Amino acid sequence: MLFEITEIIVNIHEALLLYLLLVRKLKIDKYTRILALLFTLIMGGITTVLKKLGVNVVAVFAITLFVHEAYTFIFFKGNFRERVLWGASVMLVLLITNSITYASFVLLQPGENLLSYGWARFFMLISYMVLNVPLVVGLSRFREKDRVMPLYISLITVALCVVGGLALYILLGMTDVFTAGNAAAIKGVSLAFVIVTLIITILVLLDGICRSLKKQLNAQMQVAAMKNRAEHEQHIIAMAQTFREIKHDYANHISVITAFVKKGDMEGLSRYLEDYNDKYDVDYFYATGNVALDSILTSKALECRHKGIEFTAQVHITDMPPLSDMELTCLFGNLLDNAIEAQESVEGEKYVRLEIVTRNRQFIVRLTNSSSGRYEFDDESLVTIKQDKLSHGFGLKMIREIVEKYNGIFELHPESDCFRAELLLRIADKPKS
Repeated sequence: MLFEITEIIVNIHEALLLYLLLVRKLKIDKYTRILALLFTLIMGGITTVLKKLGVNVVAVFAITLFVHEAYTFIFFKGNFRERVLWGASVMLVLLITNSITYASFVLLQPGENLLSYGWARFFMLISYMVLNVPLVVGLSRFREKDRVMPLYISLITVALCVVGGLALYILLGMTDVFTAGNAAAIKGVSLAFVIVTLIITILVLLDGICRSLKKQLNAQMQVAAMKNRAEHEQHIIAMAQTFREIKHDYANHISVITAFVKKGDMEGLSRYLEDYNDKYDVDYFYATGNVALDSILTSKALECRHKGIEFTAQVHITDMPPLSDMELTCLFGNLLDNAIEAQESVEGEKYVRLEIVTRNRQFIVRLTNSSSGRYEFDDESLVTIKQDKLSHGFGLKMIREIVEKYNGIFELHPESDCFRAELLLRIADKPKS
Protein backbone atom coordinates (compact mmCIF):
# COMPACT_ATOMS: atom_id res chain seq x y z
CA MET A 1 0.00 0.00 0.00
CA LEU A 2 2.85 2.38 0.89
CA PHE A 3 4.45 1.83 -2.50
CA GLU A 4 1.21 2.50 -4.41
CA ILE A 5 0.60 5.71 -2.44
CA THR A 6 4.16 6.78 -3.23
CA GLU A 7 3.47 6.31 -6.96
CA ILE A 8 0.37 8.54 -6.71
CA ILE A 9 2.30 11.20 -4.75
CA VAL A 10 5.04 11.20 -7.39
CA ASN A 11 2.51 11.75 -10.19
CA ILE A 12 0.80 14.60 -8.33
CA HIS A 13 4.24 16.02 -7.49
CA GLU A 14 5.06 16.18 -11.22
CA ALA A 15 1.80 17.99 -12.00
CA LEU A 16 2.31 20.45 -9.14
CA LEU A 17 5.77 21.33 -10.44
CA LEU A 18 4.21 22.20 -13.79
CA TYR A 19 1.54 24.32 -12.09
CA LEU A 20 4.08 26.25 -10.00
CA LEU A 21 6.32 26.88 -13.01
CA LEU A 22 3.44 28.10 -15.19
CA VAL A 23 2.13 30.41 -12.45
CA ARG A 24 5.58 32.02 -12.34
CA LYS A 25 6.18 32.24 -16.10
CA LEU A 26 2.69 32.91 -17.54
CA LYS A 27 -0.33 34.99 -16.57
CA ILE A 28 -3.40 33.49 -14.95
CA ASP A 29 -6.57 35.01 -13.51
CA LYS A 30 -7.03 34.96 -9.75
CA TYR A 31 -10.12 32.73 -9.86
CA THR A 32 -8.76 30.50 -12.62
CA ARG A 33 -5.87 29.55 -10.33
CA ILE A 34 -8.23 27.48 -8.18
CA LEU A 35 -9.55 25.55 -11.19
CA ALA A 36 -6.02 25.05 -12.50
CA LEU A 37 -4.91 23.69 -9.12
CA LEU A 38 -7.84 21.25 -9.05
CA PHE A 39 -7.01 20.07 -12.55
CA THR A 40 -3.43 19.53 -11.36
CA LEU A 41 -4.71 16.73 -9.14
CA ILE A 42 -6.61 15.28 -12.11
CA MET A 43 -3.40 15.28 -14.18
CA GLY A 44 -1.65 13.30 -11.46
CA GLY A 45 -4.55 10.85 -11.47
CA ILE A 46 -4.41 10.43 -15.25
CA THR A 47 -0.73 9.44 -15.08
CA THR A 48 -1.45 7.00 -12.26
CA VAL A 49 -4.27 5.31 -14.21
CA LEU A 50 -2.11 5.02 -17.34
CA LYS A 51 0.64 3.28 -15.40
CA LYS A 52 -1.87 1.01 -13.67
CA LEU A 53 -3.22 -0.06 -17.07
CA GLY A 54 0.26 -1.04 -18.14
CA VAL A 55 0.54 1.53 -20.92
CA ASN A 56 4.12 1.63 -22.25
CA VAL A 57 6.49 4.46 -21.43
CA VAL A 58 6.33 6.18 -24.83
CA ALA A 59 2.53 6.34 -24.75
CA VAL A 60 2.56 7.63 -21.16
CA PHE A 61 5.04 10.38 -22.04
CA ALA A 62 3.15 11.29 -25.23
CA ILE A 63 -0.20 11.51 -23.43
CA THR A 64 1.32 13.39 -20.50
CA LEU A 65 2.99 15.88 -22.86
CA PHE A 66 -0.31 16.44 -24.66
CA VAL A 67 -2.17 16.91 -21.35
CA HIS A 68 0.49 19.36 -20.12
CA GLU A 69 0.20 21.44 -23.29
CA ALA A 70 -3.61 21.37 -23.23
CA TYR A 71 -3.57 22.34 -19.53
CA THR A 72 -1.26 25.27 -20.33
CA PHE A 73 -3.41 26.55 -23.20
CA ILE A 74 -6.69 26.18 -21.28
CA PHE A 75 -5.77 27.85 -18.00
CA PHE A 76 -2.84 30.18 -18.70
CA LYS A 77 -2.36 33.31 -20.76
CA GLY A 78 0.48 34.11 -23.11
CA ASN A 79 1.29 33.91 -26.78
CA PHE A 80 1.49 30.61 -28.65
CA ARG A 81 5.28 30.39 -28.40
CA GLU A 82 5.34 30.94 -24.62
CA ARG A 83 2.64 28.38 -23.87
CA VAL A 84 4.21 25.71 -26.08
CA LEU A 85 7.63 26.29 -24.50
CA TRP A 86 6.61 26.27 -20.85
CA GLY A 87 4.00 23.55 -21.29
CA ALA A 88 6.74 21.20 -22.49
CA SER A 89 9.57 22.41 -20.25
CA VAL A 90 8.71 20.30 -17.19
CA MET A 91 8.60 17.18 -19.38
CA LEU A 92 12.25 17.78 -20.25
CA VAL A 93 13.10 18.00 -16.55
CA LEU A 94 11.22 14.75 -15.90
CA LEU A 95 13.06 13.00 -18.72
CA ILE A 96 16.43 14.14 -17.43
CA THR A 97 15.72 13.18 -13.81
CA ASN A 98 14.15 9.85 -14.84
CA SER A 99 17.26 8.94 -16.80
CA ILE A 100 19.67 10.05 -14.06
CA THR A 101 17.91 8.31 -11.16
CA TYR A 102 17.26 5.09 -13.06
CA ALA A 103 20.82 4.95 -14.38
CA SER A 104 22.24 5.56 -10.91
CA PHE A 105 20.11 2.91 -9.16
CA VAL A 106 20.61 0.27 -11.83
CA LEU A 107 24.26 0.12 -10.77
CA LEU A 108 23.13 -0.87 -7.28
CA GLN A 109 20.03 -2.99 -7.96
CA PRO A 110 18.93 -5.36 -10.73
CA GLY A 111 16.75 -3.49 -13.23
CA GLU A 112 13.70 -5.67 -12.56
CA ASN A 113 13.69 -4.55 -8.90
CA LEU A 114 13.38 -0.94 -9.99
CA LEU A 115 10.26 -1.57 -12.09
CA SER A 116 8.34 -3.56 -9.49
CA TYR A 117 6.95 -2.40 -6.16
CA GLY A 118 9.59 -2.65 -3.46
CA TRP A 119 12.01 -0.68 -1.35
CA ALA A 120 14.49 -0.24 -4.19
CA ARG A 121 11.86 1.46 -6.36
CA PHE A 122 10.57 3.42 -3.32
CA PHE A 123 13.97 5.02 -2.67
CA MET A 124 14.50 5.62 -6.40
CA LEU A 125 11.19 7.53 -6.59
CA ILE A 126 12.05 9.60 -3.52
CA SER A 127 15.40 10.49 -5.08
CA TYR A 128 13.62 11.31 -8.33
CA MET A 129 11.24 13.72 -6.56
CA VAL A 130 14.07 15.42 -4.67
CA LEU A 131 16.08 15.88 -7.90
CA ASN A 132 13.11 17.39 -9.73
CA VAL A 133 12.68 20.30 -7.32
CA PRO A 134 15.99 22.19 -7.79
CA LEU A 135 15.85 21.70 -11.56
CA VAL A 136 12.35 23.19 -11.82
CA VAL A 137 13.28 26.01 -9.41
CA GLY A 138 16.28 26.78 -11.60
CA LEU A 139 14.06 26.69 -14.68
CA SER A 140 11.62 29.13 -13.05
CA ARG A 141 14.46 31.64 -12.68
CA PHE A 142 15.23 31.52 -16.37
CA ARG A 143 15.16 35.15 -17.58
CA GLU A 144 13.49 35.38 -20.99
CA LYS A 145 14.21 39.13 -21.13
CA ASP A 146 17.89 38.36 -21.64
CA ARG A 147 17.03 36.33 -24.74
CA VAL A 148 15.00 36.37 -27.92
CA MET A 149 12.91 33.18 -28.02
CA PRO A 150 11.67 32.43 -31.57
CA LEU A 151 8.85 29.96 -32.15
CA TYR A 152 11.22 27.28 -33.45
CA ILE A 153 12.87 27.12 -30.00
CA SER A 154 9.53 26.05 -28.51
CA LEU A 155 9.01 23.45 -31.25
CA ILE A 156 12.52 22.03 -30.75
CA THR A 157 11.77 21.75 -27.02
CA VAL A 158 8.70 19.64 -27.81
CA ALA A 159 10.76 17.54 -30.25
CA LEU A 160 13.37 16.93 -27.52
CA CYS A 161 10.61 15.64 -25.26
CA VAL A 162 9.54 13.15 -27.92
CA VAL A 163 13.10 11.98 -28.66
CA GLY A 164 13.92 11.77 -24.95
CA GLY A 165 10.78 9.71 -24.31
CA LEU A 166 11.74 7.25 -27.06
CA ALA A 167 15.28 6.97 -25.71
CA LEU A 168 13.98 6.31 -22.19
CA TYR A 169 11.66 3.64 -23.59
CA ILE A 170 14.65 1.91 -25.19
CA LEU A 171 16.55 2.13 -21.91
CA LEU A 172 13.69 0.65 -19.88
CA GLY A 173 13.20 -2.05 -22.53
CA MET A 174 16.64 -3.38 -21.62
CA THR A 175 15.66 -3.83 -17.98
CA ASP A 176 15.59 -7.63 -18.06
CA VAL A 177 19.34 -7.79 -18.83
CA PHE A 178 20.35 -5.24 -16.19
CA THR A 179 21.95 -6.92 -13.23
CA ALA A 180 23.64 -4.67 -10.70
CA GLY A 181 27.22 -4.03 -11.71
CA ASN A 182 27.30 -6.19 -14.87
CA ALA A 183 28.36 -5.03 -18.33
CA ALA A 184 24.77 -4.61 -19.55
CA ALA A 185 23.98 -2.32 -16.61
CA ILE A 186 27.05 -0.22 -17.37
CA LYS A 187 25.96 0.03 -21.00
CA GLY A 188 22.51 1.11 -19.86
CA VAL A 189 23.98 3.73 -17.57
CA SER A 190 26.12 5.00 -20.44
CA LEU A 191 23.05 5.21 -22.67
CA ALA A 192 21.15 7.14 -20.01
CA PHE A 193 23.89 9.68 -19.58
CA VAL A 194 24.26 10.02 -23.35
CA ILE A 195 20.53 10.86 -23.46
CA VAL A 196 20.86 13.44 -20.70
CA THR A 197 24.06 14.94 -22.12
CA LEU A 198 22.51 15.21 -25.59
CA ILE A 199 19.39 16.96 -24.28
CA ILE A 200 21.36 19.37 -22.10
CA THR A 201 23.86 20.11 -24.89
CA ILE A 202 21.07 20.96 -27.33
CA LEU A 203 19.39 23.17 -24.71
CA VAL A 204 22.67 25.01 -24.03
CA LEU A 205 23.18 25.56 -27.77
CA LEU A 206 19.62 26.86 -28.14
CA ASP A 207 20.15 29.17 -25.18
CA GLY A 208 23.33 30.48 -26.83
CA ILE A 209 21.38 31.16 -30.02
CA CYS A 210 18.69 33.02 -28.06
CA ARG A 211 21.30 35.16 -26.28
CA SER A 212 23.03 35.93 -29.57
CA LEU A 213 19.72 36.98 -31.15
CA LYS A 214 19.11 39.26 -28.17
CA LYS A 215 22.51 40.93 -28.60
CA GLN A 216 21.86 41.44 -32.32
CA LEU A 217 18.46 42.94 -31.57
CA ASN A 218 19.92 45.25 -28.91
CA ALA A 219 22.60 46.42 -31.33
CA GLN A 220 20.01 47.14 -34.02
CA MET A 221 17.81 48.94 -31.50
CA GLN A 222 20.73 51.11 -30.36
CA VAL A 223 21.55 52.03 -33.96
CA ALA A 224 17.90 52.92 -34.57
CA ALA A 225 17.79 54.93 -31.33
CA MET A 226 20.92 56.87 -32.27
CA LYS A 227 19.46 57.58 -35.71
CA ASN A 228 16.25 58.90 -34.12
CA ARG A 229 18.24 60.97 -31.68
CA ALA A 230 20.34 62.50 -34.47
CA GLU A 231 17.24 63.37 -36.49
CA HIS A 232 15.56 65.06 -33.53
CA GLU A 233 18.71 66.96 -32.61
CA GLN A 234 18.72 68.36 -36.14
CA HIS A 235 15.14 69.49 -35.60
CA ILE A 236 16.14 71.13 -32.31
CA ILE A 237 18.90 73.05 -34.09
CA ALA A 238 16.44 74.12 -36.79
CA MET A 239 13.94 75.23 -34.14
CA ALA A 240 16.62 77.25 -32.35
CA GLN A 241 17.56 78.96 -35.61
CA THR A 242 13.90 79.79 -36.27
CA PHE A 243 13.50 81.29 -32.80
CA ARG A 244 16.65 83.38 -33.33
CA GLU A 245 15.20 84.73 -36.57
CA ILE A 246 11.91 85.54 -34.85
CA LYS A 247 13.73 87.29 -32.01
CA HIS A 248 15.95 89.21 -34.41
CA ASP A 249 12.98 90.55 -36.41
CA TYR A 250 10.68 90.89 -33.41
CA ALA A 251 10.80 94.70 -33.21
CA ASN A 252 10.23 95.06 -36.97
CA HIS A 253 7.23 92.73 -36.88
CA ILE A 254 5.72 94.64 -33.96
CA SER A 255 6.17 97.91 -35.84
CA VAL A 256 4.41 96.55 -38.93
CA ILE A 257 1.56 95.08 -36.89
CA THR A 258 1.15 98.40 -35.02
CA ALA A 259 0.98 100.25 -38.35
CA PHE A 260 -1.78 97.99 -39.64
CA VAL A 261 -3.74 98.47 -36.39
CA LYS A 262 -3.39 102.28 -36.52
CA LYS A 263 -4.68 102.33 -40.11
CA GLY A 264 -7.49 99.96 -39.19
CA ASP A 265 -6.42 97.69 -42.04
CA MET A 266 -7.59 94.40 -40.55
CA GLU A 267 -7.50 92.65 -43.91
CA GLY A 268 -3.87 93.63 -44.43
CA LEU A 269 -3.03 92.58 -40.85
CA SER A 270 -4.68 89.22 -41.40
CA ARG A 271 -2.66 88.62 -44.59
CA TYR A 272 0.55 89.68 -42.83
CA LEU A 273 -0.02 87.29 -39.91
CA GLU A 274 -0.85 84.44 -42.31
CA ASP A 275 2.42 85.04 -44.16
CA TYR A 276 4.25 85.20 -40.82
CA ASN A 277 2.73 81.89 -39.73
CA ASP A 278 3.54 80.21 -43.06
CA LYS A 279 7.16 81.32 -42.84
CA TYR A 280 7.83 80.25 -39.25
CA ASP A 281 5.22 77.50 -38.73
CA VAL A 282 4.55 78.94 -35.27
CA ASP A 283 1.38 76.87 -34.91
CA TYR A 284 3.50 73.75 -34.92
CA PHE A 285 5.83 74.65 -32.07
CA TYR A 286 5.21 72.80 -28.81
CA ALA A 287 6.31 73.93 -25.37
CA THR A 288 5.65 71.17 -22.85
CA GLY A 289 8.61 72.04 -20.65
CA ASN A 290 10.66 69.05 -21.87
CA VAL A 291 13.06 69.93 -24.69
CA ALA A 292 13.29 66.37 -26.08
CA LEU A 293 9.50 65.96 -26.16
CA ASP A 294 9.03 69.44 -27.65
CA SER A 295 11.44 68.70 -30.49
CA ILE A 296 9.78 65.36 -31.30
CA LEU A 297 6.26 66.79 -31.33
CA THR A 298 7.30 69.81 -33.39
CA SER A 299 9.25 67.82 -35.96
CA LYS A 300 6.49 65.23 -36.37
CA ALA A 301 3.82 67.93 -36.61
CA LEU A 302 5.78 69.60 -39.42
CA GLU A 303 6.31 66.28 -41.15
CA CYS A 304 2.58 65.56 -41.02
CA ARG A 305 1.81 69.02 -42.39
CA HIS A 306 4.11 68.51 -45.39
CA LYS A 307 2.59 65.07 -46.04
CA GLY A 308 -1.01 66.27 -45.83
CA ILE A 309 -1.74 64.44 -42.56
CA GLU A 310 -3.88 66.05 -39.86
CA PHE A 311 -1.83 66.11 -36.66
CA THR A 312 -3.13 67.05 -33.22
CA ALA A 313 -1.35 66.72 -29.89
CA GLN A 314 -3.08 67.47 -26.60
CA VAL A 315 -0.49 67.64 -23.84
CA HIS A 316 -1.48 68.17 -20.21
CA ILE A 317 1.43 67.06 -18.04
CA THR A 318 2.54 68.20 -14.61
CA ASP A 319 5.40 65.77 -14.17
CA MET A 320 7.46 63.32 -16.21
CA PRO A 321 8.36 59.66 -15.59
CA PRO A 322 12.07 58.95 -14.95
CA LEU A 323 12.87 58.45 -18.66
CA SER A 324 16.20 59.57 -20.08
CA ASP A 325 16.14 61.87 -23.12
CA MET A 326 17.27 58.89 -25.23
CA GLU A 327 14.40 56.74 -23.98
CA LEU A 328 11.90 59.55 -24.42
CA THR A 329 13.12 60.06 -27.99
CA CYS A 330 12.88 56.32 -28.75
CA LEU A 331 9.44 56.04 -27.20
CA PHE A 332 7.68 58.95 -28.92
CA GLY A 333 9.82 58.87 -32.03
CA ASN A 334 8.90 55.28 -32.81
CA LEU A 335 5.24 55.69 -31.84
CA LEU A 336 4.81 58.67 -34.14
CA ASP A 337 6.99 57.26 -36.93
CA ASN A 338 4.84 54.12 -37.04
CA ALA A 339 1.65 56.19 -37.09
CA ILE A 340 2.93 58.47 -39.88
CA GLU A 341 4.25 55.57 -41.98
CA ALA A 342 0.88 53.83 -41.68
CA GLN A 343 -0.73 56.74 -43.55
CA GLU A 344 1.04 55.70 -46.77
CA SER A 345 -1.50 52.90 -47.27
CA VAL A 346 -4.56 54.92 -46.12
CA GLU A 347 -7.08 56.19 -48.65
CA GLY A 348 -9.25 59.10 -47.61
CA GLU A 349 -8.84 60.99 -44.34
CA LYS A 350 -5.36 60.75 -42.84
CA TYR A 351 -4.80 61.73 -39.24
CA VAL A 352 -2.54 61.22 -36.22
CA ARG A 353 -3.97 62.19 -32.84
CA LEU A 354 -1.85 62.15 -29.71
CA GLU A 355 -2.91 62.70 -26.12
CA ILE A 356 -0.46 62.89 -23.22
CA VAL A 357 -1.76 63.43 -19.69
CA THR A 358 -0.63 62.92 -16.12
CA ARG A 359 -3.24 61.68 -13.69
CA ASN A 360 -2.81 60.20 -10.21
CA ARG A 361 0.97 60.03 -10.64
CA GLN A 362 0.53 58.17 -13.92
CA PHE A 363 1.92 59.23 -17.30
CA ILE A 364 -0.69 58.20 -19.88
CA VAL A 365 -0.19 58.26 -23.65
CA ARG A 366 -2.90 57.55 -26.23
CA LEU A 367 -2.09 57.61 -29.92
CA THR A 368 -4.75 57.09 -32.59
CA ASN A 369 -4.14 57.13 -36.32
CA SER A 370 -6.17 56.31 -39.41
CA SER A 371 -5.47 52.85 -40.81
CA SER A 372 -6.03 50.78 -43.93
CA GLY A 373 -7.03 47.84 -41.70
CA ARG A 374 -4.23 45.62 -43.05
CA TYR A 375 -2.17 44.01 -40.30
CA GLU A 376 0.18 41.05 -40.06
CA PHE A 377 0.67 38.92 -36.97
CA ASP A 378 3.45 36.53 -36.03
CA ASP A 379 3.10 34.42 -32.89
CA GLU A 380 0.07 36.56 -31.93
CA SER A 381 2.22 39.72 -32.05
CA LEU A 382 1.80 42.58 -34.49
CA VAL A 383 4.67 42.79 -37.02
CA THR A 384 5.66 45.17 -39.78
CA ILE A 385 3.91 44.74 -43.15
CA LYS A 386 7.02 45.93 -44.97
CA GLN A 387 8.69 43.32 -47.16
CA ASP A 388 12.13 43.95 -45.66
CA LYS A 389 11.25 42.62 -42.20
CA LEU A 390 14.91 42.24 -41.18
CA SER A 391 15.48 46.00 -41.47
CA HIS A 392 12.14 47.10 -40.00
CA GLY A 393 9.85 46.20 -37.13
CA PHE A 394 12.19 47.15 -34.30
CA GLY A 395 10.14 50.18 -33.24
CA LEU A 396 7.55 48.23 -31.28
CA LYS A 397 10.28 46.07 -29.68
CA MET A 398 12.11 49.19 -28.54
CA ILE A 399 8.92 50.66 -27.09
CA ARG A 400 8.13 47.41 -25.22
CA GLU A 401 11.67 47.26 -23.82
CA ILE A 402 11.38 50.77 -22.39
CA VAL A 403 7.86 50.27 -21.01
CA GLU A 404 8.82 46.95 -19.35
CA LYS A 405 11.95 48.54 -17.88
CA TYR A 406 9.74 51.01 -15.99
CA ASN A 407 7.06 48.44 -15.03
CA GLY A 408 4.57 50.08 -17.36
CA ILE A 409 1.75 48.86 -19.59
CA PHE A 410 1.73 48.98 -23.39
CA GLU A 411 -1.27 47.86 -25.46
CA LEU A 412 -2.07 47.91 -29.17
CA HIS A 413 -5.61 47.96 -30.57
CA PRO A 414 -5.69 47.37 -34.35
CA GLU A 415 -9.14 48.11 -35.78
CA SER A 416 -10.63 48.16 -39.27
CA ASP A 417 -10.35 51.93 -39.84
CA CYS A 418 -7.98 53.11 -37.11
CA PHE A 419 -5.11 51.96 -34.94
CA ARG A 420 -4.73 52.81 -31.25
CA ALA A 421 -1.64 52.54 -29.08
CA GLU A 422 -1.88 53.14 -25.33
CA LEU A 423 0.82 53.13 -22.70
CA LEU A 424 1.02 53.93 -19.03
CA LEU A 425 4.10 54.68 -16.92
CA ARG A 426 4.06 55.35 -13.20
CA ILE A 427 5.88 58.59 -12.53
CA ALA A 428 7.31 57.42 -9.20
CA ASP A 429 8.64 54.09 -10.50
CA LYS A 430 12.33 53.49 -10.93
CA PRO A 431 13.65 51.30 -13.76
CA LYS A 432 14.28 47.62 -13.20
CA SER A 433 17.88 46.74 -12.45
